[in-house]
Amino acid sequence: MSDLGNLSQCMMDGAPEARMERRGWRFGALAASVCFQTIVMTALILWPLFTPPVLPKAVAVTPLPPFQGMPEPVASAPAPDDESASPRSAITVTNVALTPPVSISRHIVSSGGPAAPSMPMSPAGPGAGPWIPGGSENGLGVVERPSPPRIVRRSAGVMAASLVRRVEPAYSAVARAARIQGAVRLHAIIGTDGAVRQVEVISGSGILAQAAMDAVRQWRYRPTLLNGQPVEVDTEITVNFNLE
Repeated sequence: MSDLGNLSQCMMDGAPEARMERRGWRFGALAASVCFQTIVMTALILWPLFTPPVLPKAVAVTPLPPFQGMPEPVASAPAPDDESASPRSAITVTNVALTPPVSISRHIVSSGGPAAPSMPMSPAGPGAGPWIPGGSENGLGVVERPSPPRIVRRSAGVMAASLVRRVEPAYSAVARAARIQGAVRLHAIIGTDGAVRQVEVISGSGILAQAAMDAVRQWRYRPTLLNGQPVEVDTEITVNFNLE
Protein backbone atom coordinates (compact mmCIF):
# COMPACT_ATOMS: atom_id res chain seq x y z
CA MET A 1 0.00 0.00 0.00
CA SER A 2 2.90 2.31 0.66
CA ASP A 3 4.14 1.92 -2.90
CA LEU A 4 0.72 2.60 -4.34
CA GLY A 5 0.39 5.60 -2.12
CA ASN A 6 3.59 7.14 -3.50
CA LEU A 7 2.53 6.50 -7.09
CA SER A 8 -0.84 8.09 -6.54
CA GLN A 9 0.88 11.42 -6.07
CA CYS A 10 2.39 11.34 -9.62
CA MET A 11 0.48 12.76 -12.62
CA MET A 12 0.17 10.85 -15.85
CA ASP A 13 0.60 12.49 -19.29
CA GLY A 14 -2.99 11.86 -20.24
CA ALA A 15 -4.35 13.05 -16.91
CA PRO A 16 -6.68 16.07 -16.96
CA GLU A 17 -4.35 17.98 -14.62
CA ALA A 18 -1.42 17.53 -17.01
CA ARG A 19 -3.44 18.71 -20.00
CA MET A 20 -4.61 21.81 -18.12
CA GLU A 21 -1.06 22.63 -17.10
CA ARG A 22 0.26 22.32 -20.66
CA ARG A 23 -2.63 24.44 -21.94
CA GLY A 24 -1.82 27.11 -19.37
CA TRP A 25 1.83 27.16 -20.48
CA ARG A 26 0.88 27.49 -24.17
CA PHE A 27 -1.58 30.30 -23.43
CA GLY A 28 1.04 32.14 -21.39
CA ALA A 29 3.66 31.78 -24.15
CA LEU A 30 1.19 33.00 -26.78
CA ALA A 31 0.23 36.02 -24.68
CA ALA A 32 3.87 36.88 -24.05
CA SER A 33 4.68 36.60 -27.78
CA VAL A 34 1.73 38.85 -28.76
CA CYS A 35 2.71 41.46 -26.16
CA PHE A 36 6.33 41.43 -27.32
CA GLN A 37 5.40 41.84 -30.99
CA THR A 38 2.96 44.65 -30.12
CA ILE A 39 5.67 46.51 -28.21
CA VAL A 40 8.18 46.10 -31.06
CA MET A 41 5.72 47.28 -33.76
CA THR A 42 4.65 50.27 -31.64
CA ALA A 43 8.29 51.24 -31.13
CA LEU A 44 9.01 50.98 -34.87
CA ILE A 45 6.01 53.17 -35.69
CA LEU A 46 6.60 55.83 -33.04
CA TRP A 47 10.38 55.99 -33.38
CA PRO A 48 10.40 58.12 -36.59
CA LEU A 49 7.86 60.53 -35.07
CA PHE A 50 10.10 61.42 -32.14
CA THR A 51 13.39 61.34 -34.05
CA PRO A 52 14.31 64.60 -35.84
CA PRO A 53 14.88 64.06 -39.56
CA VAL A 54 18.44 64.26 -40.74
CA LEU A 55 18.92 65.41 -44.30
CA PRO A 56 21.82 63.99 -46.25
CA LYS A 57 24.69 66.35 -46.80
CA ALA A 58 24.82 67.82 -50.28
CA VAL A 59 28.00 66.93 -52.05
CA ALA A 60 28.99 69.20 -54.92
CA VAL A 61 31.01 67.39 -57.53
CA THR A 62 32.89 69.57 -60.00
CA PRO A 63 33.61 67.75 -63.27
CA LEU A 64 37.23 67.77 -64.34
CA PRO A 65 38.08 69.36 -67.69
CA PRO A 66 39.08 66.94 -70.45
CA PHE A 67 42.76 66.17 -70.72
CA GLN A 68 44.29 68.12 -73.60
CA GLY A 69 47.78 66.66 -73.39
CA MET A 70 50.98 67.98 -71.95
CA PRO A 71 51.98 71.43 -73.25
CA GLU A 72 55.18 71.54 -75.24
CA PRO A 73 58.06 73.31 -73.51
CA VAL A 74 58.88 76.69 -75.01
CA ALA A 75 62.53 77.58 -75.05
CA SER A 76 63.16 81.06 -73.85
CA ALA A 77 65.52 83.16 -75.93
CA PRO A 78 68.68 84.18 -74.10
CA ALA A 79 68.81 87.81 -73.18
CA PRO A 80 71.52 89.73 -74.98
CA ASP A 81 74.37 90.95 -72.83
CA ASP A 82 74.74 94.22 -74.68
CA GLU A 83 71.70 96.10 -76.01
CA SER A 84 73.81 97.64 -78.75
CA ALA A 85 74.79 94.22 -80.06
CA SER A 86 71.30 93.44 -81.53
CA PRO A 87 69.65 96.38 -83.30
CA ARG A 88 65.89 96.71 -82.84
CA SER A 89 63.55 97.09 -85.77
CA ALA A 90 62.07 100.56 -85.97
CA ILE A 91 58.47 101.20 -87.08
CA THR A 92 57.91 104.37 -89.05
CA VAL A 93 54.42 105.87 -89.21
CA THR A 94 53.74 108.11 -92.18
CA ASN A 95 50.81 110.51 -92.15
CA VAL A 96 48.78 110.09 -95.35
CA ALA A 97 46.67 113.04 -96.45
CA LEU A 98 43.22 112.21 -97.96
CA THR A 99 42.34 114.22 -101.07
CA PRO A 100 38.95 114.30 -102.86
CA PRO A 101 38.75 112.83 -106.39
CA VAL A 102 39.09 115.20 -109.29
CA SER A 103 36.07 113.84 -111.22
CA ILE A 104 33.32 111.28 -110.67
CA SER A 105 32.38 108.93 -113.45
CA ARG A 106 28.74 108.94 -114.51
CA HIS A 107 28.79 105.28 -115.50
CA ILE A 108 28.75 102.50 -112.90
CA VAL A 109 30.85 99.53 -113.81
CA SER A 110 29.21 96.26 -112.86
CA SER A 111 31.25 93.88 -110.75
CA GLY A 112 29.80 90.84 -112.47
CA GLY A 113 27.31 89.91 -109.69
CA PRO A 114 23.81 88.52 -110.24
CA ALA A 115 21.40 90.85 -111.98
CA ALA A 116 18.40 92.19 -110.06
CA PRO A 117 15.09 90.51 -110.90
CA SER A 118 13.00 92.49 -113.33
CA MET A 119 9.38 93.29 -112.52
CA PRO A 120 6.75 93.02 -115.25
CA MET A 121 5.58 96.44 -116.35
CA SER A 122 1.96 97.45 -116.18
CA PRO A 123 0.02 97.56 -119.47
CA ALA A 124 -0.92 101.17 -118.62
CA GLY A 125 2.64 102.40 -119.19
CA PRO A 126 6.09 102.66 -117.61
CA GLY A 127 4.96 105.21 -114.99
CA ALA A 128 2.05 103.14 -113.68
CA GLY A 129 4.20 101.01 -111.35
CA PRO A 130 4.74 97.25 -111.28
CA TRP A 131 2.05 95.03 -112.64
CA ILE A 132 0.96 91.82 -110.89
CA PRO A 133 -0.98 89.29 -113.00
CA GLY A 134 -4.52 88.95 -111.74
CA GLY A 135 -4.35 92.23 -109.76
CA SER A 136 -5.88 95.65 -110.26
CA GLU A 137 -4.26 99.03 -109.63
CA ASN A 138 -6.08 101.71 -107.63
CA GLY A 139 -5.70 105.48 -107.95
CA LEU A 140 -2.77 105.60 -105.50
CA GLY A 141 -0.59 103.31 -107.60
CA VAL A 142 -0.98 100.32 -105.20
CA VAL A 143 -1.68 97.00 -106.83
CA GLU A 144 -4.54 95.12 -105.17
CA ARG A 145 -4.94 91.37 -105.54
CA PRO A 146 -8.42 89.88 -105.76
CA SER A 147 -9.31 88.33 -102.40
CA PRO A 148 -9.58 84.53 -102.64
CA PRO A 149 -12.89 82.92 -101.68
CA ARG A 150 -13.09 82.02 -98.01
CA ILE A 151 -15.08 79.43 -96.06
CA VAL A 152 -16.17 80.33 -92.54
CA ARG A 153 -17.27 77.96 -89.81
CA ARG A 154 -20.71 78.49 -88.26
CA SER A 155 -22.57 76.42 -85.67
CA ALA A 156 -25.84 74.64 -86.38
CA GLY A 157 -27.77 77.03 -84.11
CA VAL A 158 -26.49 80.14 -85.92
CA MET A 159 -27.31 78.72 -89.34
CA ALA A 160 -30.77 77.61 -88.19
CA ALA A 161 -31.65 81.28 -87.66
CA SER A 162 -30.65 82.01 -91.31
CA LEU A 163 -32.79 79.21 -92.75
CA VAL A 164 -35.43 80.62 -95.12
CA ARG A 165 -36.68 77.40 -96.73
CA ARG A 166 -36.95 73.99 -95.06
CA VAL A 167 -38.09 70.78 -96.72
CA GLU A 168 -39.10 67.93 -94.42
CA PRO A 169 -37.57 64.53 -95.25
CA ALA A 170 -39.77 61.73 -96.58
CA TYR A 171 -40.15 58.76 -94.25
CA SER A 172 -39.50 55.64 -96.34
CA ALA A 173 -41.86 52.69 -96.10
CA VAL A 174 -39.02 50.35 -95.07
CA ALA A 175 -37.98 52.60 -92.18
CA ARG A 176 -41.60 53.08 -91.12
CA ALA A 177 -42.27 49.33 -91.20
CA ALA A 178 -39.10 48.62 -89.21
CA ARG A 179 -39.98 51.53 -86.87
CA ILE A 180 -36.54 53.07 -87.30
CA GLN A 181 -36.26 56.57 -85.88
CA GLY A 182 -33.60 58.89 -84.54
CA ALA A 183 -31.31 61.75 -85.62
CA VAL A 184 -29.06 61.98 -88.66
CA ARG A 185 -26.08 64.38 -88.46
CA LEU A 186 -24.88 65.87 -91.73
CA HIS A 187 -21.84 67.95 -92.68
CA ALA A 188 -22.83 70.62 -95.21
CA ILE A 189 -21.14 73.37 -97.25
CA ILE A 190 -23.48 76.29 -97.98
CA GLY A 191 -22.60 78.38 -101.01
CA THR A 192 -22.44 82.15 -101.30
CA ASP A 193 -26.01 82.20 -102.68
CA GLY A 194 -27.40 80.32 -99.65
CA ALA A 195 -27.90 77.00 -101.45
CA VAL A 196 -26.56 73.76 -99.96
CA ARG A 197 -23.65 72.83 -102.19
CA GLN A 198 -22.23 69.70 -100.50
CA VAL A 199 -23.67 67.20 -97.99
CA GLU A 200 -21.96 64.33 -96.17
CA VAL A 201 -23.23 61.93 -93.50
CA ILE A 202 -21.53 62.11 -90.09
CA SER A 203 -23.70 59.72 -88.07
CA GLY A 204 -27.13 58.16 -88.08
CA SER A 205 -29.08 55.26 -89.57
CA GLY A 206 -28.09 54.31 -93.10
CA ILE A 207 -31.75 53.85 -94.09
CA LEU A 208 -32.65 57.38 -92.96
CA ALA A 209 -29.46 59.08 -94.23
CA GLN A 210 -30.43 59.21 -97.92
CA ALA A 211 -33.82 60.77 -97.16
CA ALA A 212 -32.15 63.35 -94.91
CA MET A 213 -29.59 64.33 -97.60
CA ASP A 214 -32.29 64.61 -100.30
CA ALA A 215 -34.29 66.98 -98.11
CA VAL A 216 -31.32 69.11 -96.99
CA ARG A 217 -30.15 69.67 -100.57
CA GLN A 218 -33.41 71.60 -101.12
CA TRP A 219 -32.90 73.93 -98.12
CA ARG A 220 -32.07 77.60 -98.64
CA TYR A 221 -30.29 80.04 -96.31
CA ARG A 222 -29.67 83.75 -96.30
CA PRO A 223 -26.18 84.47 -97.72
CA THR A 224 -23.52 84.89 -95.03
CA LEU A 225 -21.53 88.13 -95.37
CA LEU A 226 -17.96 88.71 -94.20
CA ASN A 227 -16.72 92.31 -94.50
CA GLY A 228 -19.62 92.94 -96.82
CA GLN A 229 -18.73 90.03 -99.14
CA PRO A 230 -20.71 86.76 -99.35
CA VAL A 231 -18.72 83.72 -98.24
CA GLU A 232 -19.27 79.98 -98.07
CA VAL A 233 -20.20 78.40 -94.75
CA ASP A 234 -19.03 75.11 -93.22
CA THR A 235 -21.66 73.83 -90.76
CA GLU A 236 -23.49 70.78 -89.40
CA ILE A 237 -27.19 69.97 -89.82
CA THR A 238 -29.22 67.55 -87.68
CA VAL A 239 -32.39 65.99 -89.12
CA ASN A 240 -34.69 64.23 -86.65
CA PHE A 241 -36.94 61.34 -87.67
CA ASN A 242 -39.87 60.59 -85.36
CA LEU A 243 -42.70 58.17 -86.01
CA GLU A 244 -45.16 59.95 -83.69
